[in-house]
Amino acid sequence: MTTIDHTVFVIEDDPAVRQSLLDLMTSAGLAAQGFACGKDFLAAHGGGDGGCVVLDVCLPDLNGIQILTELKQRGAQVPVVMISGASDIPVAVEALHRGAFDFLEKPFAPQQLLARVQEALLETDRRRLALAQRAELEARFARLTRREREVVDLAVSGLNNRQIAARFEVSSQAVDAHRKRAMQKLGVTTVAELVQLVMITRGAAANAVPTPMPVPAQTFAGPAAIA
Repeated sequence: MTTIDHTVFVIEDDPAVRQSLLDLMTSAGLAAQGFACGKDFLAAHGGGDGGCVVLDVCLPDLNGIQILTELKQRGAQVPVVMISGASDIPVAVEALHRGAFDFLEKPFAPQQLLARVQEALLETDRRRLALAQRAELEARFARLTRREREVVDLAVSGLNNRQIAARFEVSSQAVDAHRKRAMQKLGVTTVAELVQLVMITRGAAANAVPTPMPVPAQTFAGPAAIA
């Protein structure tokens, strides 16, 4: 699995369970940091967008739902995998509704949690990549003149050079010149590539992400299940 400078933050008040989860993450080559309560985590990392949070529902200060809500209010984009020792469907539904990446009920197999954490980290990578790509594309489009952008938008909407020329009351040759300059600035050579770029900037294109590598079962020598 490919991730970029990620840390898994484990928020669990039971010291033994917290250490078990930290050992699980480090056994898979992931950086991990533990917290016994939500306030300590929020004070240290409450606004970060990297990594992943493994969050117990029942904590001594703020509960898991409150922490999840606070993260969203701060605009943090970090994915949260929630864990709970109680079978509580309403809490699980609320957690997912508030944006939790997943909700696991104890006891669960260590590899089950690890797999979900890895998927959450890939989601973080996907988000970072999408934001970087969008910023780069927006920088390209910022190089266009107003008329070049108008020609691009009309061309992508399906109008040909003659139709665009009629709308602007200019020659088809002038429209063609605007279109060619725009495509050169955007770094594309075909209309299909131009359409794809415009759709990406409009948020209508999906970004490919690497397929996660399987984790060998022997990487964790802890208990068969985490309760």
